[in-house]
Amino acid sequence: PPAEAGPEPGMFCERGEAVHDRLFPEPDVVNDYIGWEDALCGLEALDERYPDMIEVKELGTSVGWQNTMTQGQDTFPVLSVEVTDETVADKRGNLVFINSVHGNEKGAREGALRAIEDLLTGQGITPQVEEATGMSVGEVLDEVRLVFTFPNPDGWVHEAPEYRSNDACYVSVTCMAGLSDAGGPGVETQGFVRVNGNGTDLNRQYPTTGLGHPSWPAMTEPEIRAQVAYFDTFQDPVLAGVDLHGMLEAENFTYLMIKDTQRTLDEVLTHEAVARTTYQWIDQDPALDPWRPRGPVSIWGATYDLLGYSAPGTGGGYIVQDVGLNAPGFTVEMAYNHITFDNHYPGPGQQFNIMHVAALRDIVVGFIDYAFQAPGAAVLGGEATIGYLAHPTVIEQGRFNGEDADPNQLFDELASHGANIQELTELTPAALEGLTHVILPDQALGASMDQLASSGEGASQADPVESILVPWVEQGGTLVLTDAAVELAVELGLAEEVTLVEDVTGKADMVDLDHPLAEGANAPVQSLVDGNPLNYASGEVPNHCLVDFEGEAVGTRTLGAAMPTSQPDACTMIGEASLGEGTVRVMGVALPAPVEKGDHGVDSYALTPNGFRILLNLLDTPLQEAGTDEAQGSEAGANQAEQDPSQDIPAAGLLTLGAVLGAAMVAARRRT
Repeated sequence: PPAEAGPEPGMFCERGEAVHDRLFPEPDVVNDYIGWEDALCGLEALDERYPDMIEVKELGTSVGWQNTMTQGQDTFPVLSVEVTDETVADKRGNLVFINSVHGNEKGAREGALRAIEDLLTGQGITPQVEEATGMSVGEVLDEVRLVFTFPNPDGWVHEAPEYRSNDACYVSVTCMAGLSDAGGPGVETQGFVRVNGNGTDLNRQYPTTGLGHPSWPAMTEPEIRAQVAYFDTFQDPVLAGVDLHGMLEAENFTYLMIKDTQRTLDEVLTHEAVARTTYQWIDQDPALDPWRPRGPVSIWGATYDLLGYSAPGTGGGYIVQDVGLNAPGFTVEMAYNHITFDNHYPGPGQQFNIMHVAALRDIVVGFIDYAFQAPGAAVLGGEATIGYLAHPTVIEQGRFNGEDADPNQLFDELASHGANIQELTELTPAALEGLTHVILPDQALGASMDQLASSGEGASQADPVESILVPWVEQGGTLVLTDAAVELAVELGLAEEVTLVEDVTGKADMVDLDHPLAEGANAPVQSLVDGNPLNYASGEVPNHCLVDFEGEAVGTRTLGAAMPTSQPDACTMIGEASLGEGTVRVMGVALPAPVEKGDHGVDSYALTPNGFRILLNLLDTPLQEAGTDEAQGSEAGANQAEQDPSQDIPAAGLLTLGAVLGAAMVAARRRT
């Protein structure tokens, strides 16, 4: 029958091709998710037909499950599929897609398998790739290698009858009652499961910088060890990478979440660019129109700002961090791509799978688009002349590569991109002469006071801050205080006191995104610093908040509360106040001291892209892209346009049904 005749179950591989002209037919003409054996069959067929364009690699084996029919332990290959023209040696680099590391979040593998077939057969996304690049797909594959990994076969195959009675201890009656252990016999209520055969969350297994997960030490499971060893063999650079997941209910159909690391300024631009480019492809896709009556189809930003938490040991962190792939990229969450509907396909499950596949294809196109139009080098604008007191905390050989973990590396980074910045070793009129800005990070002032009070021509002064620095500000200078140094604002009479709030991240609610200090920040904005790369335990990142700040508050939070707010009684995290003819600017979390060396090192600083931009704005050195007249970030705020709720899209009723079903099926918070 023709493809439009309606869904048919089990129509994959050669059987699906005979009816629908695809080994992995479109999700609207089948009545099931792609099973493990279906995937192996289809990939083997593609490998036989296009031997120079695709290579299916077995990276290692999984923990596996007991086969209840044979009573043996079955293991499964951890797969990578490389799509490129292998006859062309020189490549721009690799585009990496980590698919469904949580086995119940099936949308990534559903879309990836179809995108692989598209690229080889000229179907599906072929027109979009040609539009994005001005090249044929064949020409694109001459220059880039697309790498699709499937790291959790156990979570995928668990739906099979011979494995389903293995308790994954994920959503399980017997595990909850303490009657069974992961991998043993029991009553697992889910077909596809999040974990592997050991009951381990593989997305806490990657060797990321800083704090590790207390329950799952990195690299203890064979699946992630195999994948990391494979990535280590790459000869060509990784141009971009994405870790693809699913969530439950959400306002946006997709979250594009930028993980945090010790970024260079160039990396701020590239990480924003790949997210922005991919967002644009998702946002314009008519296949996602059924979602639009309930909200925008996509949004991009820092992980905490979108998800509400940030975890260590994740694939997304491994992609962006120096200890991992050191590439621009992000983590994706797709709504209703979790335990919702499990492996039950007909009805809402099918409608959501249609949209998951569409979004994954958009992501592939967005990455290809980015690979051929990456942004230029970062430069810093403005005419500021800056002096800084050195941050006192340095962890010798703390970074994964043996370098010191030193927050002052941030100032070196600014200097390397055109900032006129120098370290102050003394606080004297001569040292401050010609400076427009002075920045005191964290505990720098207290650590340097003895030295400053006895240095140079200020040696006779008991308090060089009161006698030298304050008059310099009052005569027109700009003083920038970060972290614990905001205490000085109290001494200057600009605030009543400082409240220390320890939180899961460094954050502020931006009261006014149109304020010059917020220029270039991408909404939504809360997260300024991620504590994981600095080895802070959850809930321990120090946020210094000024009570009754006398100046203009740009970023605030509620006193002592976990979530920030813009209410009038909130304390100030980001702001500026006049002092004589000059200005005092504050940022209550920017350069917190790294704690100690973790198993895979610790970073020197961990500003989010928004945090980086705001700190640069406090110094009047806005981030720009070489070759442009204004800051690259001037377009960043144009992220998410409001969707028109009056669009008449019949599928909205189906999505309402999906929301009801999803809420009824689970009462758990979304987890990446």
